[in-house]
Amino acid sequence: MVASPEEDQAAKLQLCSKYLETFSHARERAETQYVDVSIDLLVGIRDMLKINLV
Repeated sequence: MVASPEEDQAAKLQLCSKYLETFSHARERAETQYVDVSIDLLVGIRDMLKINLV
């Protein structure tokens, strides 16, 4: 089963939203590894967007 472009776009937006939500939670908790978590989240978003360009 292949997702339609609209479904694909909606799924990517939902995933980005979850990444940003996780980013906010990490910042609010002032985790000791906040910088590492932030970098990992941003890399994840970048990788997801790169996949879309291929």
